[in-house]
Amino acid sequence: ISIAATLNNLGVEVAGKQKWEKAIDYYRQSLDYDINCWEAQHNLVETLLLKGREYINQKDYSKATKTFSEVIEHDSKNASAYYNLGVSLYSQGQITSANEAFDRTLELNPSHSDAQDYLRQINEYEKGKQLERTLPIILALLSFSFFIALVKAKQKKNENLIKSMLASICFLLCIAFVPEKPNNIASICQKYHSAIACQVW
Repeated sequence: ISIAATLNNLGVEVAGKQKWEKAIDYYRQSLDYDINCWEAQHNLVETLLLKGREYINQKDYSKATKTFSEVIEHDSKNASAYYNLGVSLYSQGQITSANEAFDRTLELNPSHSDAQDYLRQINEYEKGKQLERTLPIILALLSFSFFIALVKAKQKKNENLIKSMLASICFLLCIAFVPEKPNNIASICQKYHSAIACQVW
């Protein structure tokens, strides 16, 4: 029996005792001796997935990200790895990278409903951010138009129109500068994690 096979068997033995990190170490050593050892390659990927999900459950998203990235290095077509990488990135507020990971998940597994949910949520978030950027400009233009109309009304001494215009301007300014209300943009995240962990927006 080869050294690579022996190390792989040792990994399987400790994995049976749920000593994931030790098992991962044995599988890595096995591949160092023989990069083509299919059993060690397969076992390493499966054990890294288990360990990565454990990190997510512990809310250690940084380690989870590294772990799932390593899975992808060994198995670039693993939809589960891309999905969990997306969840880890999403939970850290790395929305663009998470979006890419979920896109890749659906390329590999088009029926992955959870990845679809995350992408819908990210899309809603992006639309909201776009609205946040354009709304103040629109309101400023409207306020300016009202101001011009107010000046003209004042010149004509139309008091009722002046009062109406002032009220409209105040209303627009309140909308423009009112504090942002909380939203449920992280609701998908909260299906799997605590509310605190999902406050990344």
